Amino acid sequence: MIIIYIIFMLYFCIIFAYTIGWFFNETVFTKSIKQNFLSVIIAYRNEKENLPVLFKSLENQSYKKENFEIILVNDNSTDNSKLICLEFSEKSDNIFLCDLEGLTGKKNAIKKGILHAKGNLIILTDADCEHKFEWLETINNFYNQSKAKMIIAPVIYKTNPKLFSFENFQALEFLSLIGTTAGSAGINKPIMCNGANLTFEKNIYNSLSDPLNDKITSGDDTFLMLNILKKHPKSIKFLKNPKAIVKTYAQPNLKSFYNQRIRWSSKTKYYKNFNIYFTGISVLLLNIMLFILFILTISGVFSVLKFILLILFKLIIDFPLLFITSKFADNRKLLLLSPFLQLFYFMYITLIGIFSFFSKYNWKNRTV
Repeated sequence: MIIIYIIFMLYFCIIFAYTIGWFFNETVFTKSIKQNFLSVIIAYRNEKENLPVLFKSLENQSYKKENFEIILVNDNSTDNSKLICLEFSEKSDNIFLCDLEGLTGKKNAIKKGILHAKGNLIILTDADCEHKFEWLETINNFYNQSKAKMIIAPVIYKTNPKLFSFENFQALEFLSLIGTTAGSAGINKPIMCNGANLTFEKNIYNSLSDPLNDKITSGDDTFLMLNILKKHPKSIKFLKNPKAIVKTYAQPNLKSFYNQRIRWSSKTKYYKNFNIYFTGISVLLLNIMLFILFILTISGVFSVLKFILLILFKLIIDFPLLFITSKFADNRKLLLLSPFLQLFYFMYITLIGIFSFFSKYNWKNRTV
């Protein structure tokens, strides 16, 4: 029982720290007169279904068109995504297209986009995203206010009208990741970010050696964050403003969900950062312990009542941060799913953690 208490206390301390850290993040309330020139870079591959929604949200930005550019980098698409981008580029003179010639992969696409960027402020987003009307304006205001070298901004999943849906369970879990992202940044110990909504200075990027860690297929966002963190440990900020939220899609089925989670987990071992390791190991240990206790419970070795109490205790620990983030995302109804998510979350985290060490995954129709 002592081991159980120790693991729970470690987990509690981490979640408590990130919950407090949420409130340390600045919130933008004032508009800035200065409009920096922004370079929005979008690497895309086979996104013909998503591009119309993306382009509509970019066309409707409140930011003056002469003060930003959109760079679309084609990562060897095999559908008609390139044609859709070409049609979009004809509508405005601030849209630029380029292809990866003889290269593949998102990291190469991002590097090519940055190479062609005119602005010092680079904004990364994805082709399957939808952006709010004041997205760019809010980022610009926050940059002028915070003087951050990197700005981590929120990403949430679009939800399903049916509460008990696969998409909504993913959306709830993703809210916990937003809380962890914001909370860790709030205490100046960022452990994650999302390349679907990430801003940084081009001159900082150019000053780094291998900023995206080219040896690893994915993880461009977090590797860049960790490299900037080494040089500017207190200059990475989280933009805690609903106007900066970017929406994207949850995975449509278990197969794609599995591939995504394996991809996310498999690169963790390459992050040379104590806070990431400490948080990851503590969370994994707790879930492995619950998984083992679950097996012992159904075998009659461990008390059913004690196991239920442990699940309730974890639910209580998680709830404050989930409540804050769900309120921020204006989707508190997802909290109703929290007790149900706890029933199988420990199994899924344990299995993904194990499989990530040796399992292959499929990403953008490429096996890694």
